[in-house]
Amino acid sequence: MFRSRAFLSAILLFGLFSQQAQAFMGLTQALLLLPASQLPKAKLTLCYISLNNDREFIETKAFIDKIQAITGKNLVEVTEFQKKGQSPEQTVRDLIQNKVVCNGLVISGHHTGAFGGARSGGSLSIDFLERISCEADSSKWFLNIQSLWLQGCRTLGATTELQQQQNMDLANFHGARVGAVREADHLQQGQWDLVNEFANVLDSETPYASRFMKSFSHAKIFGWTETAPGEKASSDKSLPYHIHNVALQLVSSSGQTIKLSNPFAPKISPAAAQAYQDALVTILMPPRTVKTLKASLEGWKLHGSPDPSKGIYGLYNSKLNAHPPLVGSEDTWLLKTRDLECKVRNASTFEVKMSHLKSILADERLIALSFYTLRDILRKADRDTAQSKIIRETMAASTKLTSFLKMKLSSKHLGIVRKVEYFAFVRDVTGEINQELYTVIKKEAWDLLLQPADAANYTVRDFKSRLIAELARSKMLSYEELVELINKAPDKSLVAVCLSAIQNYSTIMPNVGQLLTQIERRWPIEGDLASQMISAIGYSRTWNPDFERIVKNLYRKILSTPAQAPGNGKWSVFQSLFYNREARFPELTEIFVKYRDDQLAIIDKKSQELGPNDPYTESLRTTLLGASLATPEIDLAVADSTAKSIIAYFEKKGLTAQNIHNIASQLFSSVYDQSRFTIVIPPNRQYILDFVSRNAELIAQSETNGNHIRNTLLRLCARYSPQKHERVVEIIFRQAQVSGSEMDKKIIPDFIRSSEWTNWGKQPNYISETLFKSILATIPPEADYFSGFAKYATDAGYNLSIVRNLYSRFERSSDLNENKLCMLMMAYGKSKLSLEERKAAIQRFQRHPSAGHLMPACTLMTAIIAPDLFQNVIALADQYTSTPEHEPYVRGVAVLVYGLSDLPAPQRTAKIESIVRSNAFTGDSLQVLSPSLMVYTGISNMERYMEVLRTVAAHRQIEDEEKIKQWVWTVNSAEKLSEAQKAEIRRLFQLPEKVNTDGN
Repeated sequence: MFRSRAFLSAILLFGLFSQQAQAFMGLTQALLLLPASQLPKAKLTLCYISLNNDREFIETKAFIDKIQAITGKNLVEVTEFQKKGQSPEQTVRDLIQNKVVCNGLVISGHHTGAFGGARSGGSLSIDFLERISCEADSSKWFLNIQSLWLQGCRTLGATTELQQQQNMDLANFHGARVGAVREADHLQQGQWDLVNEFANVLDSETPYASRFMKSFSHAKIFGWTETAPGEKASSDKSLPYHIHNVALQLVSSSGQTIKLSNPFAPKISPAAAQAYQDALVTILMPPRTVKTLKASLEGWKLHGSPDPSKGIYGLYNSKLNAHPPLVGSEDTWLLKTRDLECKVRNASTFEVKMSHLKSILADERLIALSFYTLRDILRKADRDTAQSKIIRETMAASTKLTSFLKMKLSSKHLGIVRKVEYFAFVRDVTGEINQELYTVIKKEAWDLLLQPADAANYTVRDFKSRLIAELARSKMLSYEELVELINKAPDKSLVAVCLSAIQNYSTIMPNVGQLLTQIERRWPIEGDLASQMISAIGYSRTWNPDFERIVKNLYRKILSTPAQAPGNGKWSVFQSLFYNREARFPELTEIFVKYRDDQLAIIDKKSQELGPNDPYTESLRTTLLGASLATPEIDLAVADSTAKSIIAYFEKKGLTAQNIHNIASQLFSSVYDQSRFTIVIPPNRQYILDFVSRNAELIAQSETNGNHIRNTLLRLCARYSPQKHERVVEIIFRQAQVSGSEMDKKIIPDFIRSSEWTNWGKQPNYISETLFKSILATIPPEADYFSGFAKYATDAGYNLSIVRNLYSRFERSSDLNENKLCMLMMAYGKSKLSLEERKAAIQRFQRHPSAGHLMPACTLMTAIIAPDLFQNVIALADQYTSTPEHEPYVRGVAVLVYGLSDLPAPQRTAKIESIVRSNAFTGDSLQVLSPSLMVYTGISNMERYMEVLRTVAAHRQIEDEEKIKQWVWTVNSAEKLSEAQKAEIRRLFQLPEKVNTDGN
């Protein structure tokens, strides 16, 4: 005490007490709010995933940086992780894979049951978060999060709204309301998905908030229960207000007298700054006491009802709530549900899965809380007949489940989307149809379908189209009922809906041919409906005699009408006729042959009326060109005759930059296989290559934004006309330098990267060393595509000094993360540098600060590429797979190491099976084995690779929907695999030949 008095006396003597001493005393008092023992041992991270705008992130970061500058303690880092245009699901997976520890997480954006917005390349749903939070390699990331802010409308459900609007179907209402403005809100979901998502939010039996609580079981959760504040209500200030009110609670409960003014006041005192920082740390760390937990929760609720006279600041919106962490709470049922859901999702065997499933089905409370997991299990079981039968029988035997399902169907706020789905669920599980529910759902569906609508409103059209398809799929709509709907239609908008449904869901539409005949007899088919009708014919599975009459009537009507301006739908019928790749009706070809000359004659006549340079007639020619090139194989002769005559017309007239771009677009589309991501030019279409060769430089010089056209040109030149390639590269490169366009600059690196991926270039010396150096000088090492240059330089055989320089630049780049480090490591493995240089590089990379959980897998991939760099590759694989903490990826690569090794066949099989049978071999381990690995490792022994897949498939199958899609894509695009091998992989892993994207 004596020393303290002496110190204060000294301050008074020097006249400093007025300012510095007050600050010191305030700081000392503030420090008492958070004892040293409760300070974080490591820096905390507040992670943002901002899907609509990043204003809240900017405001929060500025506030936190400001208070930390005042306190002099940098305890919290605020970071935005959402890249503009990136899938938010990928953002989450990147955070997990890069082992980013988020102590707090803010997800902000428009919310409809899924987050989205202008910065997002997709949506982020609770279904996705709920699923991956149970995955072995993801669960730790979720458990680290101590506070979760869900900044959007109804992110914690809508309890009050449900009570106030008991007679309104809120899911349908909100789906239609948001669907009408979804483009303005930058939402990518259609109205069907929106209604489905709102049904999740409004689900009173399986409360929406409980699903976040299960997924983020250690987090305090803050969100909104109705419409959240928008930008005009200063929503970007939400977190600083929350921090302020938590600090206010902590100061009050501690008995201190620190003055906390508006957190956005120009000046913040040191004492207030310390109180704010202490409050922030309290929020981002596990609750130490009941007092600190209460302060975090109450601080959030207070910011919805501000009262500046009491020092409470906020957003004047009381529709919000906060929940304590599930772990440590008294909610034993929710905790038990969380445990069982993860067990049933991660079960190592089907028997274990069924055991946990039966535990859930034994209690109606567990069924209610884990309903969406049960739905996932039933959906996935559809792919396996034997298991599906057992699962359905087990669910059908649960009277508690069937009772619960029937109760769900009586909900007022379910929405037509979910009602149809649940009706099918009940029917699938019980094998019964509840006639009373069927009548109610049918009436609601028909009322929606028969509402008048603008035929050009594609949001409503697509919603109704999907509804018709789901009714048909659920056996709730017969052919006779569909005809009845058509006859009752108040306007032609429902006709457009039915035609759209036929095109998108033809496999489940009954009697397509007869239905089209009924439509044609009931409604005048013209304009847009004409082209839709032709397309619907193409999607029919069988030829109907009426089709020829319908098509001829349409042609007669169109050809007897003077040419009109583009966009009225009359001319699109010509184009739509030829996109019938699956149907391949010879009858359609005969019609095309008959009227082809008439089409050209009409265009020529119109050209004479408007002048030879009229853009409309040129667009008609290029449309006809594309239509001709897209015809089925049976009429190639007719198509090529038309195409050649159109090309000759343009070349004789004189090509302009715009029309050569249009022609090139049609030509390239005709030889680019979308399903296999490669270019295939039949021998009898050599005229396409001739056109490219004659006009390559002009195409390269065309001032358009068609980067995919110029990219395709580069690939064509590389594969078929290498003598033209360097000149084209040089032209595009010089243009990029002049324009300064980042999109232009990326064309050549993208091409180099895609050449690496698809192995299109058999001769890698596409461009000279001089031109390569010029391009290289403009590419920063931080660029995502820089690694493509590293591999290109190596494969092209440029002198070793260039290769060394390139690798060195890449290694010194400021953002050499683990993924790039892995790419560089493999590039070294493939390079022609000396053995000593390569070994030294590998050792550097293994010790690099960026090296982390992926390094063992990268090391084994490099060992496959260059086994001479390692003393004993088998021993290395043994070492990595014996350590339980290694990532699942290493086990997938190790399986390949063993399979490609010189070990005797029985030993290879035994080692592979020992890994595959273990619980540590996950879906990610299996994903590593897809043919995409060939690109990185250069595997050439396809027989041995197939042997590995046979062994793996005997014990493991692919379960995740997204992983199935990725396998299909990589199998289809793998050039090294024969068609027989691709077919065998599909059979081994029960893969479809193509990925369905139409919801079937």
